[in-house]
Amino acid sequence: MLQDDVASEGMAAQAELVRRGEASARELVGLALGRIERLGGEINAFVAVFAERALADARRADERRARGDRAPLLGVPVAVKDEIDVAGEVTSRGTGRSRAGRPRTPRWCAACATQARS
Repeated sequence: MLQDDVASEGMAAQAELVRRGEASARELVGLALGRIERLGGEINAFVAVFAERALADARRADERRARGDRAPLLGVPVAVKDEIDVAGEVTSRGTGRSRAGRPRTPRWCAACATQARS
């Protein structure tokens, strides 16, 4: 079982845990989701949490690792700010609503994060 402090160690440390086989993507996502559930109401850091999608991405990342994929950030959970376009999701830019609608394609950084982790 991963300790909570792993969540605050940063992406490089988490990637190293996954690379060494000391943590799976699913464990890291579970840790992140648990912290969001416990602290979310207190710190109000997330507009939306896509838990099912994150767990499915983690499962695919673990499968890719098992097949030998060594992408540097494969399996590391990534949060995307609500000002960054994510395909099919509302980009609220902190307003709680969307003026721009739902983008069809993600911004470059969101696309890269998704490819690195799923």
